[in-house]
Amino acid sequence: MAILPLFPELELLDAHVDGGDVIVTLKNVGAFTIRTRTYGEPEYRLIAKQFDGDVQVDDRWLALPRDLAPGEAATIAFPHGQHATTLRLEHALQDVPSPGPGTFAEVRLVR
Repeated sequence: MAILPLFPELELLDAHVDGGDVIVTLKNVGAFTIRTRTYGEPEYRLIAKQFDGDVQVDDRWLALPRDLAPGEAATIAFPHGQHATTLRLEHALQDVPSPGPGTFAEVRLVR
């Protein structure tokens, strides 16, 4: 019997600032489809934290735009926090307190 991982294996392919938005592209590098909006199950979310130096200037929960099969990638856009120079991404599940592994990706934001 296969065991589903609590958190998916996502790889950050790209993150950049375009106009007033941060554009993030993620790839499912794991062996299982990451499901979104499945009745009766908590939805996978990303926590995107933006920093200006050591000061956090924005924090938001983001949903994937669709289910993501192994090997597939998806792009998410969200507002760029004022003066943010660093982006940190964390795993989360909707309505579940996060015991999570912390930051799985960190990148400098470049315009």
